[in-house]
Amino acid sequence: MLHKLGFEKESVYDELRQCIRNSPQFRFDWFLKSRTAMELQRRCNTLITLIERENMELEEREKAEKKKKGPRSQSSAQKRKGEGTPDQRGGRRKKLKL
Repeated sequence: MLHKLGFEKESVYDELRQCIRNSPQFRFDWFLKSRTAMELQRRCNTLITLIERENMELEEREKAEKKKKGPRSQSSAQKRKGEGTPDQRGGRRKKLKL
């Protein structure tokens, strides 16, 4: 509803309060109908901030996933070097012959 009324207007929260009071959707919602314009403003600003943070986190995750997928092109020789990984003592593991 806030985006329909215009977020930048000065009296937007007073208009929002009137719309809530007149709307049949909120007919039995006495808690919401009893809020002042200042309380509605605080709540709306809090919700907008939370949504913006969530969107930023999602964008950061997508960027991180793209970075992980990017350096996939290792040659097979480089992969083979990593096969004989050192054990906990720092030495190379030996393959057991049976």
